[in-house]
Amino acid sequence: MSTSSYDSKHKFPFQIDTGVSDEDVCRATVADSDSCERLIDDYTRNLFGNVDCKKLIDTCFLPVCLRNQDELVAFICLHDRPNIPSIPSSDWTSWARNLYNLKASIPYNTLWIHLAGWDNRYTYTFLSPILRHTFLTCTSVEHILLVIPPNTTYTSWLDGKGTRLIPAGFYDANKVQTLYLILRQHFVTKYKIRRAVEEDNDDLTPLIYANSARLQNIYGEFYIAEMITRHQNSGRQLIVAEYNDNAVAVLCLNEVLNEPLLNEEFELAPFYGLRKSHLDDNVYDLIRPSSITGLLSDGAERELTSLVNILQLEEAEASYGSSVEQEANHSDVDYFINVPSVDLSTKAASDVTHSSKTSNAFSGMMLSSNDYQAHLFAERKAEVDLEEECTPPEFPPFTRIPTPVYHGDINAFTLELAVSHPDHESETIPLLLQAAFECFPERDYCILSIPSTCPPFPLLNLFVRVAPRATSTYPHELYLLHRNSVLSTLETRQAAVPDIEEVQEFIENIPVAHTFIDNFLAAICEEDDFESYLLTSENKIVGVAVIRQENENEYLNNHYNVNEWINEEYHKDDGRALLIHLVLSPIFQRQSQFFLREILRLSDYTVLFYRISSADLSSATRDRPLCGILDYLFPLRPRHLPEFPNIRSYQEFKVIEKIAPFTVYLTTINLCTLRYIEINTKIVVIGSSDTALAFLMGLIHSPRTLYKANFSNVTVVSPHGLSYDKPNKILSRFFVQRSTFNYQHIQMDTLKTYVNEVNGVLTKIDRKNKCIVINEDSTLSYDLLFIMCGKQFQKPIMSGNKKHPISRFPENVFLINTQMDANNALGQLKRLSMRKCKSDKIIVYGYAMEVYCCITALIKYGISPDNIQFVESFPFRSPGKIAEQLEQFNDPVVGDTVRTSIVQEGVRYYSSYYFVDWIIHKDENIVTTVKFESQQRRVNLSCKAMFMYNDKLVSGRTFSAISSAGLVFDGALVIAPDCKTNDPFIYAAGTVTKYSRRYYADDLAHQFFNSEEIGTKLGQSIRAKLIPNCDEKKYEDILLSAKNSSTVPLYEKPLITFCRLPRKLRYLSVTNPGKQIPWEIGMASDNYGEILVSGNCVDLERQGYFRLHLNNQGIVETITCLAKFNIDIANITRLWGKHERLLNNLKMRFGMGTVQDLYEYFREPWASAIYHDFYPSLEHRLHHILTQLTSSSGEFPVDNFLKIYENNDRNERNESENEEGKLLSFICRTLTEEILQFVKDNRSFLPMYAYPSYIRNWLISFERSPLFHAQ
Repeated sequence: MSTSSYDSKHKFPFQIDTGVSDEDVCRATVADSDSCERLIDDYTRNLFGNVDCKKLIDTCFLPVCLRNQDELVAFICLHDRPNIPSIPSSDWTSWARNLYNLKASIPYNTLWIHLAGWDNRYTYTFLSPILRHTFLTCTSVEHILLVIPPNTTYTSWLDGKGTRLIPAGFYDANKVQTLYLILRQHFVTKYKIRRAVEEDNDDLTPLIYANSARLQNIYGEFYIAEMITRHQNSGRQLIVAEYNDNAVAVLCLNEVLNEPLLNEEFELAPFYGLRKSHLDDNVYDLIRPSSITGLLSDGAERELTSLVNILQLEEAEASYGSSVEQEANHSDVDYFINVPSVDLSTKAASDVTHSSKTSNAFSGMMLSSNDYQAHLFAERKAEVDLEEECTPPEFPPFTRIPTPVYHGDINAFTLELAVSHPDHESETIPLLLQAAFECFPERDYCILSIPSTCPPFPLLNLFVRVAPRATSTYPHELYLLHRNSVLSTLETRQAAVPDIEEVQEFIENIPVAHTFIDNFLAAICEEDDFESYLLTSENKIVGVAVIRQENENEYLNNHYNVNEWINEEYHKDDGRALLIHLVLSPIFQRQSQFFLREILRLSDYTVLFYRISSADLSSATRDRPLCGILDYLFPLRPRHLPEFPNIRSYQEFKVIEKIAPFTVYLTTINLCTLRYIEINTKIVVIGSSDTALAFLMGLIHSPRTLYKANFSNVTVVSPHGLSYDKPNKILSRFFVQRSTFNYQHIQMDTLKTYVNEVNGVLTKIDRKNKCIVINEDSTLSYDLLFIMCGKQFQKPIMSGNKKHPISRFPENVFLINTQMDANNALGQLKRLSMRKCKSDKIIVYGYAMEVYCCITALIKYGISPDNIQFVESFPFRSPGKIAEQLEQFNDPVVGDTVRTSIVQEGVRYYSSYYFVDWIIHKDENIVTTVKFESQQRRVNLSCKAMFMYNDKLVSGRTFSAISSAGLVFDGALVIAPDCKTNDPFIYAAGTVTKYSRRYYADDLAHQFFNSEEIGTKLGQSIRAKLIPNCDEKKYEDILLSAKNSSTVPLYEKPLITFCRLPRKLRYLSVTNPGKQIPWEIGMASDNYGEILVSGNCVDLERQGYFRLHLNNQGIVETITCLAKFNIDIANITRLWGKHERLLNNLKMRFGMGTVQDLYEYFREPWASAIYHDFYPSLEHRLHHILTQLTSSSGEFPVDNFLKIYENNDRNERNESENEEGKLLSFICRTLTEEILQFVKDNRSFLPMYAYPSYIRNWLISFERSPLFHAQ
């Protein structure tokens, strides 16, 4: 090491008052790596070795940094293992104990410093605030250790922070490797925990009043003193934390609780009803004991001759509803663990006596083998079906599973009040909670109830949320804390043969445990690459996990956004594992992150994946218990993959491989230490439209942040729950595709894990009590209500002289709004075909795009085209409205071709006819004749059935609910620009809405814009409001100011329309957002641009029709495709908004006549990068580079580029030595490097592009080839 390095760090031992504290410490991210690397010098390299700073920040347990006025001045990377490669990460404790006598240091309470760097000005001041912040953040950490290599003498920056430990048998610390031990007790404040006395009233009353004035307003200024002196027998106890002779924190505890009410409203069976066990307890045991025997051998070393009896579980015969097919006399009971708002079903063995043996002393927590049997549980997802016809006959809607009856003593006390001075909150509350159990030594649980609207606060991170029952109307959330969760020490180890019996006892109440047992025994016997790990508390098993190596890494990388969470360079394929099973005692749910990171440490993996297949979502097909800690895993989102029809090399990379869809979660050691936030706000979404789905995804999913947020109370109310069932070749043809959502995407997304589904229809909104009525008989409370049900095709309005009310809607008239409607219609059509009808004709009426889809579906179903009568109501008109002249097809040539193909198919076509009335057979309630009229004549068409596509309107029941609630309705639900209605707790979005008239923005209504974009931005906006001060980069506000000072937001994504038409036609339209104008008017505009067309609609058999509209700036504005072959929808859609120069100089090539077929042109390999789902991110980075730097003249680089190319006739410019030339040269290199890095990072999708390292390797093989050397 150079002398200058020593001097800079240690020559001047004077203290500089830098003014930093632990409040200036925050978590370091990869974005800080460059700043951190600048703080590394020769001294730190000598101390820590040559460490990849960026990799360590991304992979270590906890990277923290110190900032002084936004300047990063110091950082430390802490890990859960020593930074000595020769010491196994799974067994460093024996090394530390044997060599340094560190008996108290265990993985649960110890961290290691792997790297530290600091600014010279902060040499003697940076460490203390970082250490204090670490101890306050990681409440279980007691020791922080630093490995000091031999011959490291300058450690004055550590002086006074801890103790240097020398290995046994050595005396000279400078000649041997030593450890520096830093203890928690030296960096946290010391408090005196005691019972409150009367004199504390003067300290506590102002403290409580600062947070809430309610108690003082009701009881006066001396209520604390009166509680202590006059009401000593009330069952309350007050304990305080004292600092400098002042009470700075207080807990008010009460032994009284309404246990029957809590058991009625919450699923407390996993916690044995908050009571002690009793012989007379009626827990409604659902277990049928049996035995499984098996023989497994591991060579000649051991043989398991028999297994202990394992309980096979018989599913409950009652359920509230199911979204999957059910077998006769069996209900679909979905068992989940730790899924928000679920209905729990505890299976406790009736022959087990549950004892509660807990020590009164903090240091003597010993658990009996039966202690945790009362806490094992399996939760059942509450997919509540509110429609009576879909409910099993033995249970009416919302019939409760019988509540267990307990007769033992109360085993819980209540936390009524918790107040602390802000400067002491993080330290005093955990200490007071530990002391709280001393006040009630015979009780094991502390419970806490808070409103669902209460913002998250640190105290909740210690408690476990209790799931409410599916029928609960309790307005608050319930949390509980078990004494062993805060007073016992946890340890993780690999499972062994002696653990088999205890593990079987531990999981005996878990459903479908046979697969778990098989995999666990395989792990014990070291078979099939399985590994098993146990979480123990005071040597008693409280958690079991089984993992194996992940073998489908390439598939996961290609189909999910894995790279958004982990860096592929730091997490190699052999370091990724798959979590097969994990069962954890519910009282230790908050310690699940410790269990996960310990699994990674012991197994030497860096990433842990977890999958849920569609079979896992149903108890009828599930063969394993689901993981109980999904809230602490990070969900992956499916990627929107491009299509590669002409590139064969993709077959080698599993890029286009299609397998059964599944959802994926992951975690790493670094992610396990992110702050956990639980949002309990009751969010109710009405409808499952594309807007609603996009809203839910924007709300629940987020890019990688410095916290893990979980929304525990999100419910969707829809007649058929979350839509997008398994695709059906016939049913899918009824509908127009206007979004990127499909069955595969929804099944691969984790949305259903976080959202509760209620099958029903909104019938009333009670704004005063903040609840809604579903199906006129069931209520659901909300804190925020989102109406996104959209508009549907409605019953017709009679326009003839006979305007009779429709009391019973005819059985042979169909309104198709959902796939279920289409399925029911085809079923009814089949039944009608078996009857003797006067006519076999089927009428399809309307002018929506769905009309053409309906004809296609009917022909595909087997209906003869000769029996289909198409009545087209164009120009469309409705009562009180001017007839609209806008074509459904944005190209009249396409529209004429489609209608011609319908006629050629044999369908009878009536143009410009409008519905008047029908004649109904009274006995059978079916329409026999329908009357239509045009401007010239009237026709009566007999029919067997009729499909009607009238004007889309808000459904009658929804309108009634909205209007009776006092929400402003003006043809649609009136909203403000932020999607709020006149009720601040009710939002709306999508086609059901319109803006208030004062905005003069009828042409900017949501119906004219991309529904996905609207929903996503609203979801992100609500997420930012519910998680305040957590997003380091705020989401873009939904209020995107429009031009001319308009406050109405403008949306930017295109409108997409795709459907299948008769005669095997496929139609795709991609247009600008906003209200569409007639084609003729657009063409007449002076700045319309130009059109590029290949193919023609006359000869679609030979070549498809492709029309591309470029505006006068050369940007793609409209795309129209009509073909008889598969259209690459995902690829062509991504062409919208691109400049023609980016499309390989399309305009020039088209003018030269080298582009004869636009379909084939855009399938060429050069365009593959544009279709990549990460390409928008590349564009964003390039745009950021071009706009973040300015030259000395104050101009943006892009402006300078244009000037230089104009002055040099767009030839390559000459390098100049001035500032402008250097800046532009630097930017050119930066842009080139970004593009090449993009190609390299995505080479599995882009093998057709060459990048420098690929060319270099190719040239080396070329030079070494004997074919090119003289022999």
